[in-house]
Amino acid sequence: MRNSLKKLRGGLGLIRHGDARDRRERRLQRSVAQLDDLARASQDMADMVDCYDSLFSSAAATTNSAYGI
Repeated sequence: MRNSLKKLRGGLGLIRHGDARDRRERRLQRSVAQLDDLARASQDMADMVDCYDSLFSSAAATTNSAYGI
């Protein structure tokens, strides 16, 4: 009888409440980590845009000064 119950529990994959809670917490942690990565990538993109803007600005200033000579 005991073996039958073990087979039933293991074979059907009954979910214990603790397991579901653990999975939910792991999923939440993954989501938070993904949001952190997304925020970091967004900040990196904004920094790159600022860098390119200053690069284009200095290139335009150099071009204007070359025509002024």
